[in-house]
Amino acid sequence: MKPQNHRRPHRLTHRKIAALPNAQQAPTAAPQARRLHTAEGRERAKKRGVRLARRPKLTAHQQQEARRRKKDGEPIRDIAPSYNVHNSTISRLTA
Repeated sequence: MKPQNHRRPHRLTHRKIAALPNAQQAPTAAPQARRLHTAEGRERAKKRGVRLARRPKLTAHQQQEARRRKKDGEPIRDIAPSYNVHNSTISRLTA
């Protein structure tokens, strides 16, 4: 025999969440509150000097070298494999 709440298993979960203190409800908080919390965390990280971007695939020296090779007329399709990157990565450098 199935339990009475077999059609609505989420009801019990919601009741448990509602019983938790507000501090523990962060995952179910309103989207605005989460955005605010995230924005505050990002600001604190920026003040500490944390970079919030992806690391570049190429070092500054490699970028400079790739630009020089492109300027010298070497095709992007030949430059990209030598740095183990996609053609579009080199194309963005030279744009």
